[in-house]
Amino acid sequence: MKLEQPRIPTNGDLSERVAYLERYLYRLTGELQMALNTIESMAKRELQ
Repeated sequence: MKLEQPRIPTNGDLSERVAYLERYLYRLTGELQMALNTIESMAKRELQ
């Protein structure tokens, strides 16, 4: 899994910047959860 740095504009509307960060964090959380689920599945298969 490759993590990318958020590209936050340094100027502009604060609410737009916050909304961008919320979308970024939501997507990142989803990617991390998928990776953790994969690791858990692999660990369970090894134990069987």
